[in-house]
Amino acid sequence: MLSPLTRRNLTLSYGYAACAFFGINTLWVIFLQQQGLSLVEIGLCESVFHLTSFLSEVPSGVIADRFGYRPVLIISRLMAIGHTLIMLTAHSLGWLLLAFNPTSLGV
Repeated sequence: MLSPLTRRNLTLSYGYAACAFFGINTLWVIFLQQQGLSLVEIGLCESVFHLTSFLSEVPSGVIADRFGYRPVLIISRLMAIGHTLIMLTAHSLGWLLLAFNPTSLGV
Protein backbone atom coordinates (compact mmCIF):
# COMPACT_ATOMS: atom_id res chain seq x y z
CA MET A 1 0.00 0.00 0.00
CA LEU A 2 1.29 3.44 -0.88
CA SER A 3 1.71 6.07 1.78
CA PRO A 4 -0.25 9.34 1.48
CA LEU A 5 2.99 11.22 0.71
CA THR A 6 3.85 8.80 -2.10
CA ARG A 7 0.34 9.12 -3.55
CA ARG A 8 0.59 12.92 -3.42
CA ASN A 9 3.99 12.86 -5.13
CA LEU A 10 2.71 10.52 -7.83
CA THR A 11 -0.31 12.74 -8.45
CA LEU A 12 1.91 15.81 -8.73
CA SER A 13 4.31 13.94 -11.01
CA TYR A 14 1.48 12.89 -13.32
CA GLY A 15 0.23 16.48 -13.43
CA TYR A 16 3.69 17.75 -14.29
CA ALA A 17 4.11 15.12 -17.00
CA ALA A 18 0.77 16.12 -18.53
CA CYS A 19 1.81 19.77 -18.59
CA ALA A 20 5.28 18.93 -19.90
CA PHE A 21 3.81 17.33 -22.99
CA PHE A 22 1.20 20.02 -23.55
CA GLY A 23 2.29 21.60 -26.77
CA ILE A 24 3.30 21.15 -30.34
CA ASN A 25 7.03 21.19 -29.75
CA THR A 26 7.81 18.20 -31.92
CA LEU A 27 5.71 19.33 -34.87
CA TRP A 28 6.15 23.09 -34.80
CA VAL A 29 8.06 23.35 -38.11
CA ILE A 30 5.28 21.54 -39.96
CA PHE A 31 2.69 23.64 -38.14
CA LEU A 32 4.44 26.88 -39.12
CA GLN A 33 4.69 25.76 -42.75
CA GLN A 34 0.95 25.06 -42.73
CA GLN A 35 0.41 28.56 -41.35
CA GLY A 36 2.07 29.89 -44.51
CA LEU A 37 5.48 30.90 -43.16
CA SER A 38 8.48 30.66 -45.43
CA LEU A 39 11.58 28.73 -44.45
CA VAL A 40 13.35 32.04 -43.70
CA GLU A 41 10.56 33.06 -41.31
CA ILE A 42 10.64 29.64 -39.65
CA GLY A 43 14.41 30.01 -39.27
CA LEU A 44 13.87 33.43 -37.70
CA CYS A 45 11.45 31.91 -35.18
CA GLU A 46 13.97 29.21 -34.35
CA SER A 47 16.71 31.83 -33.97
CA VAL A 48 14.56 33.77 -31.49
CA PHE A 49 13.95 30.54 -29.56
CA HIS A 50 17.65 29.66 -29.33
CA LEU A 51 18.72 33.21 -28.51
CA THR A 52 16.15 33.39 -25.70
CA SER A 53 17.26 30.00 -24.45
CA PHE A 54 20.91 31.07 -24.43
CA LEU A 55 20.25 34.40 -22.71
CA SER A 56 17.94 32.95 -20.05
CA GLU A 57 20.03 29.94 -19.01
CA VAL A 58 22.01 31.63 -16.23
CA PRO A 59 19.23 33.93 -14.97
CA SER A 60 16.83 31.00 -14.64
CA GLY A 61 19.45 29.13 -12.61
CA VAL A 62 19.92 32.14 -10.35
CA ILE A 63 16.16 32.41 -9.86
CA ALA A 64 15.99 28.68 -9.06
CA ASP A 65 18.80 29.07 -6.52
CA ARG A 66 17.05 32.05 -4.92
CA PHE A 67 13.43 30.85 -4.87
CA GLY A 68 13.77 27.09 -5.26
CA TYR A 69 13.49 24.66 -8.12
CA ARG A 70 9.78 23.96 -7.75
CA PRO A 71 8.51 27.54 -8.37
CA VAL A 72 10.78 27.85 -11.42
CA LEU A 73 9.52 24.51 -12.71
CA ILE A 74 5.90 25.64 -12.30
CA ILE A 75 6.60 28.97 -14.01
CA SER A 76 8.36 27.12 -16.82
CA ARG A 77 5.35 24.89 -17.45
CA LEU A 78 2.97 27.86 -17.38
CA MET A 79 5.17 29.65 -19.92
CA ALA A 80 5.19 26.56 -22.14
CA ILE A 81 1.40 26.42 -22.02
CA GLY A 82 1.27 30.14 -22.84
CA HIS A 83 3.66 29.55 -25.75
CA THR A 84 1.41 26.84 -27.12
CA LEU A 85 -1.75 28.91 -26.80
CA ILE A 86 -0.13 31.90 -28.54
CA MET A 87 1.19 29.67 -31.34
CA LEU A 88 -2.20 28.09 -31.92
CA THR A 89 -3.99 31.44 -32.09
CA ALA A 90 -1.33 33.55 -33.84
CA HIS A 91 -1.87 34.59 -37.44
CA SER A 92 1.17 36.78 -38.04
CA LEU A 93 4.94 36.51 -37.81
CA GLY A 94 5.06 39.06 -34.98
CA TRP A 95 2.82 37.00 -32.74
CA LEU A 96 4.76 33.84 -33.54
CA LEU A 97 8.04 35.56 -32.66
CA LEU A 98 6.44 36.67 -29.40
CA ALA A 99 5.35 33.09 -28.75
CA PHE A 100 8.88 31.80 -29.11
CA ASN A 101 10.28 34.21 -26.50
CA PRO A 102 8.93 32.68 -23.26
CA THR A 103 9.32 29.10 -24.46
CA SER A 104 12.74 28.56 -22.99
CA LEU A 105 12.57 30.87 -19.99
CA GLY A 106 12.81 29.08 -16.72
CA VAL A 107 13.72 25.76 -18.28
